[in-house]
Amino acid sequence: MLRIAVVVSLGLAGSTLGADPFADRVVSYVAGEGVAAGYDDPTTAIGSPTRVNYFGDTVTPFNTPYWSTDVVSVGRGGSLVVAFDEAILDNPLNPFGIDLLVFGNQFFITDSNGRLTGLFDEGGQIELSADGNTWIAVTGLTAEGGFPTLGFVGITDLQFGSDQGTGPTDFTKPVNPQLNWIGMTREELAAAYDGSGGGLGIDIGAYGLGSVSYVRISNAIDAVGIPEIDGFAAVTPVPAPAAILPLAAWFMRRRSR
Repeated sequence: MLRIAVVVSLGLAGSTLGADPFADRVVSYVAGEGVAAGYDDPTTAIGSPTRVNYFGDTVTPFNTPYWSTDVVSVGRGGSLVVAFDEAILDNPLNPFGIDLLVFGNQFFITDSNGRLTGLFDEGGQIELSADGNTWIAVTGLTAEGGFPTLGFVGITDLQFGSDQGTGPTDFTKPVNPQLNWIGMTREELAAAYDGSGGGLGIDIGAYGLGSVSYVRISNAIDAVGIPEIDGFAAVTPVPAPAAILPLAAWFMRRRSR
């Protein structure tokens, strides 16, 4: 059975397995006003989001990446534009219909009993583009408004991130956007992530786009908060059961010869 699963995965994923799911290039960056010294390196938003921060602490939804080597700030009147070498597609096989994930350094707020009561979110306007010229604004969402990053599964110390759990989470798998986290404990939240690394999920098809190669994060000149950006990721599609069965049957026929 294990060998069949491997064959199916390779057959359906195709070039996706070899593609880099993270943002590849910084196209432009304007720091804007209010950016702290050192938090103006846009290359920190390229590649994989942070699993372990500068000080060696595991990233959790309660202990987010926050050092200048982990995130870049988008100040008031500022902007950040990144590009993907492989276009993000509006794929119907993507979990929950989500195609793109944006990772900031937002974090969950808890009460004295360790139960979630709110989300610390410093905003950030998101825009999408297929060609880098025509931009579509993402409405109703902010760059720091999604699920905070979870670097590993099985973390014992979710509050301070002093251990690395039992294995890495998947930064290309979204959290169920319908998850009602209010009142959850830290442990219940981590379990509800179901192996996801978190992030803000965006369905690009909801904005009339079939593909996206550019993402822009901007901040109004009169904004209250200054968002910090850690990374971007294309979501990995999940093979449909109807597609798996014929491939499994084909593999079994080959083994019987």
